[in-house]
Amino acid sequence: MTHKATQSDGRMSMPFLRMGSCLLCMILAMGARAQTDAPTETQPAQDLSEPGQMTVDDLAMQLQLVREQNDVLRKQVDLLERERDALLSQLRFAQQLLVEHNLMDEAIARANQVDTPQRSPSMYENVQPVRNTQQVDNGATEPSDEFDTKAWKDADPFSSPWALRAAVVRSYFEQMSIIPRSTLREQDLFHDAVARWTRTTSRELRSQIEWTVSIERIERDVDGGRRFSGYLRVMDPRTGIGVGPAILVPIPERYAVRALRAPDVSYWELRGEVIAEPRYNPDRAERGIFDEPPIIGPFAEHGWKLMWRNMQPWKAPEETHEER
Repeated sequence: MTHKATQSDGRMSMPFLRMGSCLLCMILAMGARAQTDAPTETQPAQDLSEPGQMTVDDLAMQLQLVREQNDVLRKQVDLLERERDALLSQLRFAQQLLVEHNLMDEAIARANQVDTPQRSPSMYENVQPVRNTQQVDNGATEPSDEFDTKAWKDADPFSSPWALRAAVVRSYFEQMSIIPRSTLREQDLFHDAVARWTRTTSRELRSQIEWTVSIERIERDVDGGRRFSGYLRVMDPRTGIGVGPAILVPIPERYAVRALRAPDVSYWELRGEVIAEPRYNPDRAERGIFDEPPIIGPFAEHGWKLMWRNMQPWKAPEETHEER
């Protein structure tokens, strides 16, 4: 009985032994697999991030790509800005050419406007007209509102204030029209040329003059001091026709007083010196509304100076010959 029971217990324990062996094999297999999948020093850890998520290296590459694209766009913007500046420069150049072509016509049109500006007499003291309204008996013809435009355009530069202005305008066009102005650098060179031209013209365009003039509407300056001004016109005494319209000029006190004390004198012999004084104005490219001071061309304004040396009543040539 005892022997049978022992055999029976041995037969019952066999399934448990086999099951334990299987479990042991499974544990050993899982341990070996875990050891195989574990990261080593030479094998990086597997990326456990979520699918579609970028790594640090990917972000760095994207940032570098964006920077390169920005550099390309910046260069394109710079190129477009340079092209825009060039187009604007060409537009300004075309506008200036139009101004230059019209300057002489405008000067002639203004010269044809013989009416001089009116001022309120109450602002001045001792305002007396110098121009005689009666026929003189010395071989001269009374001054007229007419004037010879061609005379001051084609005459000697120092034959009248208007002839001087025409000569200055011609000189400007002759020298400035050949200078290109299509780029910013050329624009800078053009400004330098205009400034240099004004200085050269002021040194070279000057001369002694002897004019036969009429002086109209001598007036004391607004401040009530000893300064006077009046409208001066170079005249042809034989015809009574002026060389250009009357122009407002400052008059030294002694000559203003002399003219005011001789209202019957129609013409005066004026001796002195005329100096062209064009001025460089970098902010004025065209005439503007009032054109004061008168513009010569882009960035150049007209100016001149009359140095009075002597002024005596005009005498006809026959009368001068008889005195000799």
